[in-house]
Amino acid sequence: MKISDTKKLAAIMVAFFITVTAFSGCSESANSSQTTSSVSQAAKSDIDASIAAEDIDVGYDEESSVGITFADGSATIDSEGATAEGETVTISQAGTYILSGTATNGRIIVSADKTAEIKLIFNGVDITCADNAPLLVSKAKKVYIVLEDGTENVLTDSASYSLGEDDSNTDGAIFSKADLTINGSGTLTVNANYKHGIVPKDDLVITDGNINVTSASTAMEGKDSVKISGGTFNISAGTNGIKSTNTEASDKGFISVTGGSFTVVANNDAFEAETVLSIEDGSFDITTGGGSANASMKSDGTPNRNWHNNMGNGGGGPNGMGRPDDNGNGTGGDPPAMPTADNTGLTIEATANTTTDSDSTSTSAKALKAGSEVNISGGEFKIDSADDSVHSNGNIVVTGGNISAASGDNGMHANGNLTISDGTVDITKSYEGIEGSIVTIDGGTISVAASDDGINCAGGSDTGSTNRMGADQFSAQEGVELNINGGTVTIDADGDGKEILSFTPTKTWQSVVFTSADLKKGETYTITAGSQSETVTIDGIVTSNSKGKNFGGGHGGRRGF
Repeated sequence: MKISDTKKLAAIMVAFFITVTAFSGCSESANSSQTTSSVSQAAKSDIDASIAAEDIDVGYDEESSVGITFADGSATIDSEGATAEGETVTISQAGTYILSGTATNGRIIVSADKTAEIKLIFNGVDITCADNAPLLVSKAKKVYIVLEDGTENVLTDSASYSLGEDDSNTDGAIFSKADLTINGSGTLTVNANYKHGIVPKDDLVITDGNINVTSASTAMEGKDSVKISGGTFNISAGTNGIKSTNTEASDKGFISVTGGSFTVVANNDAFEAETVLSIEDGSFDITTGGGSANASMKSDGTPNRNWHNNMGNGGGGPNGMGRPDDNGNGTGGDPPAMPTADNTGLTIEATANTTTDSDSTSTSAKALKAGSEVNISGGEFKIDSADDSVHSNGNIVVTGGNISAASGDNGMHANGNLTISDGTVDITKSYEGIEGSIVTIDGGTISVAASDDGINCAGGSDTGSTNRMGADQFSAQEGVELNINGGTVTIDADGDGKEILSFTPTKTWQSVVFTSADLKKGETYTITAGSQSETVTIDGIVTSNSKGKNFGGGHGGRRGF
């Protein structure tokens, strides 16, 4: 005999409901109607993802440029437009500056007119700064960093900054209060030991280059936007990989990628856009939060209280986060084992946890994440994420690309609508495979392996909780749909099965009384004895299923629960 929790599903490939009557052996079933309707593409965003010609241009006139050479604790400047004090160089005029040499404790400061455009040619420059940003743009209209072909360029900061009132918000090895563009085919290595790697407070544009960033916090952040059309990126981030943070306008806070090769290892999110994350092309090898092996959810649907231990460099979670208890506080331990017996005839199963938790203290380790829309039209993706592989607080639209993802939580999750019309989506590991309020599949090749639901339609938030990343924050509801209009879909899902109790009685019995902390008011459980089953919903401290009818199997008499 067994008892199991029944989770109400909006859809798992085909919507259906089965009602089991009393234990007299009689049963009736009713198939719910299935409604199919087309779902329109997500509304076009008003973001400007275009890249200007000057962002790609690497040409400059060497004769009219200013040469700056670092050596022996000083800097030599061969023309006007900049001054030096020891190894600190301040650029105050518009123009082109060619930088080379090594500074063991130096800085480049750009403090020009707010209309000035400045081009910095990195021609084999290596600058270390002991107490501040190696490159600070305090005032300019726009700054270009051109990586000269065949050169190695390095900027390194320390673990602490000495800041005054005029630079109190400086928190990156490359910190710019103006738009910043990086291009050229040379190499730039940023060692950000304090906080962030490359941080312009406006727009960040990268069109080429070999960019290596190791950061204590976020590797690259453009507050208003991040636009990338090319380059090779190797990122190791203490928190986020690439991020855009502006929430003040719908045309800000976006990330647009139209090309490039990315290897990103991040403790938290790899790509995070406050509004839109748009990817048209590129290759992506992404690991977040220690990977899917560091799942925050066990395959049986219970929180994995050990997942924090594997996050971060050497464990302990990002930012020194400790291992939580059941309520997300302090240091917890593994849950106590359920009592077991040699008898295995009665089973109680529970799968659904519909408890709503606050996400205000959530830890996020998603691969691709956006506030309003994730739009993927091309690219090659290899994702290994502790949290959702693709996540949107709004919609997800996939019109192309090849996505291979192993997730410790959901393969794809949209609080709003999720639409796939083309491309390949291969979710090799997940808790929930594909999830959204309205899921529409118009084409493509889709393969999902899930320990819970392959495709689940439900509305609400899935952004996290104190117990685990991405804790489900919704229950079944009306107005959700699954529409499959084309494509090839393959699902390998374990579904909702968590066994609470199972035993075989040694004697003839008439009733069973069972209590457990796993039983929750309002949830529905399935009681099974032999070939007969019935559901019961917990409606109080004591819930009875006594019906005065035979429970099959044993001798006559009243059976109850």
